[in-house]
Amino acid sequence: MKDYLSYRDTVLRGTIVSHMGSTIDSLLLHGAGKATRQRGRPIADMLESLGHGSYAFDFVGHGETGGDLEGTTLRMRHEQAEAALSVLNGRCAVVGFSMGGEIAIRIGVQHKFPVILLFYPAIYAAEAYDQPFGSAFSETIRKEGSWMSSDAFQLLSQYEGRVGIVIGSDDKIIPKGVVSELTRSATSAETIVVERVPKGSHLLMNDLIERPEAMARIGRILDLVVS
Repeated sequence: MKDYLSYRDTVLRGTIVSHMGSTIDSLLLHGAGKATRQRGRPIADMLESLGHGSYAFDFVGHGETGGDLEGTTLRMRHEQAEAALSVLNGRCAVVGFSMGGEIAIRIGVQHKFPVILLFYPAIYAAEAYDQPFGSAFSETIRKEGSWMSSDAFQLLSQYEGRVGIVIGSDDKIIPKGVVSELTRSATSAETIVVERVPKGSHLLMNDLIERPEAMARIGRILDLVVS
């Protein structure tokens, strides 16, 4: 099975983490900034240890996919994630990191994934969904409380699967109310588990790699939600 796919005129570069012949049933979606698919590799390895193969790719403008980030949008990231579903041969978990969080909710609800896993999830103003990345996009999302207009909360209220949310206690990027509003919205979820990692920053994956005891806690959360 190929580990890359086409989106418009771009080849999205990806990685499959799976034992030979096992089901590839989990999709990992990285965040913004300098993030790439590699940042979520520890979670992919944990999923593999639980018997779930995964696929992660670099969005346009990131990592090995490359291309021009400016001018792309959240909607286009959603489209890229939709294209990546063709690599999967099953459905288990959709995992979103930071900016990938809102996309993970949209994909998970629409395609009825049994599990939505959100790591330090970012949620965006409704008007930002079609706004090209750049200064205007940044101005929109920096307006205090703008994230509350996102329809991701209404979408999550329809979700009947299992939800896991992981965030660092010292995260300075994600507004304080986001996780509580996600939790409040998931009224139909079978299970919702929230883990706040002590002294964890927004670069939580880096923190976890340096702290085996914290990584072990995340492993137990995944075991609880995914198994």
